Amino acid sequence: MDLPAGEHYATKEIQELCDQVKSKVEEITSRNLVEFKAFIYREFKSSHFATYQVKVCVGETEYFHVLFHRTVSEKEEVKTTVEKVEQHHTKDDIIVPVNSQ
Repeated sequence: MDLPAGEHYATKEIQELCDQVKSKVEEITSRNLVEFKAFIYREFKSSHFATYQVKVCVGETEYFHVLFHRTVSEKEEVKTTVEKVEQHHTKDDIIVPVNSQ
């Protein structure tokens, strides 16, 4: 499957980041998610800041688009913040880049 420009298949590292935000996504959506598998992602990085948009499989045919940020302080403390969760997407839905919303 050819991916749209800027999208990449999820890596182990992206899955690990998604594992870290899963509980916040469950809180936002009021759902207990048994499956939470990163599929496709977009990433925007600067020196102390990264924004991730990840398409996450949460069921057989249901996907979430999760937008979160990771910041690194001058003391090297990492903070991850979930900004937005879009529910009810499909495997074929394109992740709309955050800079075009």
